[in-house]
Amino acid sequence: MIRNLIIKTVARLALPALLAIASATAQALPVLRFSGAVGYDYNVAGDDLLGVDAVLTGFEDIIPVPELSGSLLTLDALFVSSINSAAITTGYFTGVTGYDIQIFEGDGSGGVGSLLLSGDFNGQLVMTGRDGRNRGTVTAMFTPTAGSLLVSSPGVWNLLALEINLTTTFGATMFGGDFSGDILGEVKAVPEPSTAMLLGIALLTGSFGMSRRRRRR
Repeated sequence: MIRNLIIKTVARLALPALLAIASATAQALPVLRFSGAVGYDYNVAGDDLLGVDAVLTGFEDIIPVPELSGSLLTLDALFVSSINSAAITTGYFTGVTGYDIQIFEGDGSGGVGSLLLSGDFNGQLVMTGRDGRNRGTVTAMFTPTAGSLLVSSPGVWNLLALEINLTTTFGATMFGGDFSGDILGEVKAVPEPSTAMLLGIALLTGSFGMSRRRRRR
């Protein structure tokens, strides 16, 4: 009886405290949106290259505000392998020599301006889609190593997620030849693990407290 009372009291007191801490440490996570084209160049001798050329189309929670006109996003990745299972084709890619991804803002007059971010994949880039469909996705994590956003917002851009929707026909043999398509995508900052962990603890604590209350009824 006393043990249950102690657990209930701790749960009730911990929930608002943890939520307050998580709220104080959480911050709006910036996003860069882009659109453009993707192309895959097959080479019999190897080094099959996936390339993306795009322009920035929008953003959220980025200071200073980037110039969109004349902006440029480039991505390069080398094909490693593919699998086909249950009518779904998935291709795996690794980085290239030099930067895997670079993002430039415009110069204000329609040309390419200063470097916002550049970096390398953290793991592999993955392209997947259902066979016979004219759409799929590209996902990757990457670590930025240079660019003005690293200076203006230190600690925010430590790890980034790349998410792309693309239009190209998927199939088991697609990586044995050239293909191209259109893309829409986002680059967004990944939240700090501590913030996500605190929110998870708070939710679990609250759920535990409610479960204990329901049992006592």
